[in-house]
Amino acid sequence: MDDRTSRLDRVFFHPTRVLIVKQLVEAAGGRQSFVELYKRCDINNHGTLRSHLKTLQRADYVEAAKSFNGVVPLTTVILTETGRRAYQAHIAALTMLVRSPEKWEAHA
Repeated sequence: MDDRTSRLDRVFFHPTRVLIVKQLVEAAGGRQSFVELYKRCDINNHGTLRSHLKTLQRADYVEAAKSFNGVVPLTTVILTETGRRAYQAHIAALTMLVRSPEKWEAHA
């Protein structure tokens, strides 16, 4: 990566992970059920969502809480503070790159 892109977070290089974290940022309390996240992100299968969530978990950007709604298992995905800060920093870096590429190097 060159200096202009060094502030971009590699975890967010896949647009689906950006969308997942965006949904969690906008969700009440930074949490959403797996099923609701699956629907809102319009992902084509559960395995794809699980794979992206594992990547986000390894980076400590999300946590998963397992519980039951009666007898039905419920997984809730929770955005961590680390994840919130990383997302905000990534979006700020993208914004700077797109709006002011010539100023990027002044802030490096």
